[in-house]
Amino acid sequence: MSPASASSTRPLDQINADIRATRNGRDEPRLSAAEEELATRRARKGGRPRKDTTE
Repeated sequence: MSPASASSTRPLDQINADIRATRNGRDEPRLSAAEEELATRRARKGGRPRKDTTE
């Protein structure tokens, strides 16, 4: 099994634990933004939000 396919089958909790164990201060802003985006996506119901057409 290739590394890419192996990582795609790992539980998300294990991946998050690995990231927490190896991350550094440079990663914090990106990881925080990614976690916030993931929480927003998981909380969303009804699919994608409508496109803003007020431009």
